[in-house]
Amino acid sequence: MRAVGSVVLVFSVAAGANPLPVPRGFESPTPPQPEASTFETDTVFGDCGYYRVDAVREAADPLNRFGALELHYIDDSLSPGVDWHLQDTYEVWVYDPAGNEEPLGYDARFEDVDGDRRPECVVTLRRVETAGNDEVVLEFGLDGFTVVLGLDEDLISLPLELDGDGYTVEALRRRYGWFAPFGEVRLYRSEEEEEGGRVPVDVYPDSEETDFYGGSLDLEDYTGDGRPEAVVYTNMGGNDPLICCGLVVLEPTPGGLTELYYEPMLAPFARDADSDGVTEIFTYTAYTSSFVVGRAYRASFIDRVFVYEGGRYVPGELADYKDFLLSRVTEEERYYAESLLGDYPEAILGEGQSVLAQLAAAGLDAEYALWWEGHREELRGATLSIHDGDWDEVERVFSTPDALRAEWAGMY
Repeated sequence: MRAVGSVVLVFSVAAGANPLPVPRGFESPTPPQPEASTFETDTVFGDCGYYRVDAVREAADPLNRFGALELHYIDDSLSPGVDWHLQDTYEVWVYDPAGNEEPLGYDARFEDVDGDRRPECVVTLRRVETAGNDEVVLEFGLDGFTVVLGLDEDLISLPLELDGDGYTVEALRRRYGWFAPFGEVRLYRSEEEEEGGRVPVDVYPDSEETDFYGGSLDLEDYTGDGRPEAVVYTNMGGNDPLICCGLVVLEPTPGGLTELYYEPMLAPFARDADSDGVTEIFTYTAYTSSFVVGRAYRASFIDRVFVYEGGRYVPGELADYKDFLLSRVTEEERYYAESLLGDYPEAILGEGQSVLAQLAAAGLDAEYALWWEGHREELRGATLSIHDGDWDEVERVFSTPDALRAEWAGMY
């Protein structure tokens, strides 16, 4: 029979005493002695019997880790002399960058993670190069292991209070290589009398067919009412923020999650632009202009604002935030100045176009004219240095600020 430590962890399966008495002979069960390379947990009392978890460490691994867990079970109705039997196995390994199997298991323990007065098996992971979560959480019983938090999953759990009651907003992130999105946001109400200690309230989105790729989850007060909103920045996994990055703002209430704003693309970002305690949401657009040199230059600029009104975010007037937009133009001007120092004609044209496009989109006509006048020769010179077409056309386009804007008519 195996010997285990003298400490035996005993958990009840419900409030109060164990539903089944622990027989005297099982107070310190003695399974067979493990081999030198076997890792073994203490023994716990669970569903209709006793459980322990074993894992065989790999001597060749530099961290002496294991790649799988074994759940062993013994019926409490049997005598202490009856041997344990294998109930289930859970693998804890991934492929490393070279394509070899990397064991991740480093330690395991029994712990009541979710407050339901029943132990879970918590597996500590150790990684060399692969990315992912640091723990795996497994429920166990007569049916074997049930995954609560699996390999390369990361549970985001944020507590909050609504009308005096405790709630939790959660999202389970699953990793696919470098990409680790979550597909839904869940709202739970804390309830000690319920099994598991909480009650599901709502899930967003309510359809699994929705292409929802959450990248981050935070609680922030966007609406200025003193209650936090659940803020999700989304990312579909591409390199272009205008195509891949979005934003969702949800209002948690005792009745569920209410969508206040959703935009899956256009790289939305949130700021309290007028310092009134309520957050505005701005989105970008982009267009491509040749600057009449037969080459394409893309300008990204803020073209829309959304304001909180009537219980949701609705389109606002961009012109109401001119001071804020001018501060953003100042940031663009720094990039333009750097391109001048580097003497890169194409960068000068691209960054200059972004500055002018933002001023035009914001309706800052006077500022547009002043900026064009101050940088006209720089833009004209950069254009002529790489232009291989009609020079008279270049002179015409750079003759007045209105002539240049005419080239972009309908583009912003």
